[in-house]
Amino acid sequence: MPPGKPLPVQILALDKLFLRAVKLAPWKDFTMRQSFMLIRAYDGPATILGLHIDMQVDKPALTRGADLHERLGLMKRQEDPLDRRSVLLVITDQGRRAVEKLAGL
Repeated sequence: MPPGKPLPVQILALDKLFLRAVKLAPWKDFTMRQSFMLIRAYDGPATILGLHIDMQVDKPALTRGADLHERLGLMKRQEDPLDRRSVLLVITDQGRRAVEKLAGL
């Protein structure tokens, strides 16, 4: 999804569902921002810059969120083949299963 483009209604609904179910460990301490990051990565690789533009959140906060997701095994960082200065945030199979389970898919 290009930076700055509004999120589809389905993604917003998924986010609300995720936040209701997020009370389960290890996601019980997730913030809205952290859940959005995971759901955004479900749609395809994201970057801190893209998330910064989409969410209007400072980059250090997004980096901390990415660190948490990586520690939990829900996301991993990957070098961007198109831009060596950029890092892609990619959802893992575990992260994908978590989002799908919480969304009832």
